[in-house]
Amino acid sequence: FTQAFNHEMPPGFNIKGIIIEPGGFPTNWAKGGMVSFPPHPAYPEDSPVRKFLKMRESIVPLGVISKAAQAMIQISGEPDPPLRLQLGTDAWGVVQFSANRTLKDQEKWAELSHSTNRDGVGLEYLDKLKEALH
Repeated sequence: FTQAFNHEMPPGFNIKGIIIEPGGFPTNWAKGGMVSFPPHPAYPEDSPVRKFLKMRESIVPLGVISKAAQAMIQISGEPDPPLRLQLGTDAWGVVQFSANRTLKDQEKWAELSHSTNRDGVGLEYLDKLKEALH
């Protein structure tokens, strides 16, 4: 939604949406009605879900709320802000690891992805797409 909003907003309005992706911050959010369930017993002890939950339980949240507020104030004044801004090294790392994995998968499966095009449509289409999106 935010990405579409940014594309549709006339530049003269000087309004831009930013997706804030926070990491761990010490708040009362979890105490305000969030329901948390233990992992399903079918997940092995060494599953990524269980490893992540154990890691989160063993550390104090990295973020400082007042610093997050300052970062949001700062980014709101930028003339060309990013679509997404991660707050905290943990949030930044999750996005970095995920983006790298996506790029590796994209390269690995490029041929299969392109194989679904109509005949005669190739990578030159990307130039038109890039121009339309910028």
